[in-house]
Amino acid sequence: MCRFFRKYLVFTALLATTASAQKLGFGVRGGVPLTDFLSAESKIGAITNVVKGKGDVILGPMIELRLPFGLAIEGNALYRRWDAEGPLDRGSASTWDFPIYAKVALAGVNIRPYAGGGINFQHLGDVGRFLSGAQVESNRRGFLGAGGVEIKIPFVRVSPEIRYTRWGSSGPLRSSNQLDFLIGLSF
Repeated sequence: MCRFFRKYLVFTALLATTASAQKLGFGVRGGVPLTDFLSAESKIGAITNVVKGKGDVILGPMIELRLPFGLAIEGNALYRRWDAEGPLDRGSASTWDFPIYAKVALAGVNIRPYAGGGINFQHLGDVGRFLSGAQVESNRRGFLGAGGVEIKIPFVRVSPEIRYTRWGSSGPLRSSNQLDFLIGLSF
């Protein structure tokens, strides 16, 4: 009986330590794109219309589940207003990104470098209007990699990062690489 009681105490202590290490962080993440995130092509007779899109600001809420051993899972809902530039059409549209990725941080007290990877879902605005009526799927997904540094200061965590997303191609949307610089503020 004493042996069972000891195992029960050890298990309970480990469970309590793990449960107390799991924290939920909320905040905001914003930044700027470093590359065009969209490239699309359509043909109208002999004319080829190539549209490129680059936003100027990225902003949205973030949530992070902080797990033991420097692990975390982060999700964002990032809004971006972008300008389409092509030989036939110009204009603006909106896009929402929904990245979900796992991160691992190196040991540290106030400054912790981290790296992560996951998947990014994107809902494009009305990109078809810039391609002269071409049928365009408004949702796409890609794989992302991120690296940055988390800095703990009183009452807030600041986490600048570089995020790379590799989008798959779909119809007139070409496969593209997207690079963004983002800063997160979480509590």
